[in-house]
Amino acid sequence: MMYKSNETELNIEAQFEKTVVGFPNEKSSRGTDYHNEFNIIIKNMNGNRVVFKFYGSTSDYNKNKVSMNDDDLKCALESILGDGLSGLMDFDQFCDEYGYDEDSRSAERIHKACIESMDKLEYLGIEESDMYRIIEELNNE
Repeated sequence: MMYKSNETELNIEAQFEKTVVGFPNEKSSRGTDYHNEFNIIIKNMNGNRVVFKFYGSTSDYNKNKVSMNDDDLKCALESILGDGLSGLMDFDQFCDEYGYDEDSRSAERIHKACIESMDKLEYLGIEESDMYRIIEELNNE
């Protein structure tokens, strides 16, 4: 999928990786929460490339869905951008926004993952204002 606006041009694709139980950074899983793990590859017009892990729903797993269409890729991009924006918050703000206990190791791991997402997005040249604009455009399509 190609995302294109006046300021940003991104090529987004997905590669099925494997089936997993639960989500990363969870303490435990019920053992029946299967999801398909994808690599979401985003390239900018300068050729810079980053890879994000993305997990489909249990429903998609049950339907044996191992590929992503353009709508799925838009949803993944919006999720990745949201994670990046969460990475801009300090840890206290993050916990307050999402209802985590500040003493939670899980919250700490999730916050660090959001910071890593932000770092990858910045490597692509996507800044905070771009993220809000892209999310808005994706929601209006």
